[in-house]
Amino acid sequence: INAEYGGGDSWTPFVMTVSALTGEGLGDVWDEMCIYKKEMIEKGMFSKRREGQRLTWMWNHLQDDLLDALKEDPSVRRKMRSLERDVMSGVIMPGAAAKLILTAFLDR
Repeated sequence: INAEYGGGDSWTPFVMTVSALTGEGLGDVWDEMCIYKKEMIEKGMFSKRREGQRLTWMWNHLQDDLLDALKEDPSVRRKMRSLERDVMSGVIMPGAAAKLILTAFLDR
């Protein structure tokens, strides 16, 4: 497996052998996780990363709640179905359809 680590900190990840079935290596993995967290706290990276996560979570909740509200409104839901067909058939561009759905929701 070839994967890039994009953590943006000075931690160098490494491979450890662990078995959830037998429990072998779990203690070692936990110890390394604790060391990593301690280093990130000491460097101020833990709280900085947590701040970013909190903002991401806020916006994700807002997006989810807005989408739920759109789908729950019967007139907007009808408009969405119609526009979905138009988008799939190429009659309207996705961005334009999204704006029409949002306008229908805000104007109700």
